Amino acid sequence: MTSYAVYRSASYSGTYTEVASTVYANYTDGSLTSGNTHYYKIKAIGSSGIGYFSNIVSAAAGSPEGTYSTIAENVAAPPYTDTGLDPETTYYYKIIALNSSGQSGLSAEASATTQAAAP
Repeated sequence: MTSYAVYRSASYSGTYTEVASTVYANYTDGSLTSGNTHYYKIKAIGSSGIGYFSNIVSAAAGSPEGTYSTIAENVAAPPYTDTGLDPETTYYYKIIALNSSGQSGLSAEASATTQAAAP
């Protein structure tokens, strides 16, 4: 029977720690930090031995409702650039449009992940 060792890191090139061992080909990580991207790789373990690491994949935990902060107002036209962000971090956004007819509701959530810091 094959099992899988699941490894997680806070950054793509960071240190990976084993977080689970499972016999299932899927895994749900219930200990993610909301708003952060997490990186995973796995190894298959079978009667023939331990396999090589898989390719690295990433997942972002959803942000909880009610934690949004206003970061800009009266932006005349897109695009808007959010600056001063932490590297390798996923940020979540919702937008409200405003014109002479009034204000819209919140948009659907969008997310973006910043790049790694320059060496």
